[in-house]
Amino acid sequence: MRAYHANPEEAVQIGLDINAKTLIAMHWGTIDLSDEPYWDPPQRFRERAGTSGYAEDRTWILKIGETRALKLLTAHK
Repeated sequence: MRAYHANPEEAVQIGLDINAKTLIAMHWGTIDLSDEPYWDPPQRFRERAGTSGYAEDRTWILKIGETRALKLLTAHK
């Protein structure tokens, strides 16, 4: 599935590349696409986010079906 999905480390790198303020892992565990243990991807995501400078409150790992309100920021002219 490499051509269609990012692994946890790649996902964090994407966040860094686009200067994301918050990282959101949201669809892990919904479809079994690999042989890795169920909790492995979110743990790897959180670890890489932490070593990349993201605080825990800026690293969201959503549960299946979980929602969160996002605050939209607008650019000032």
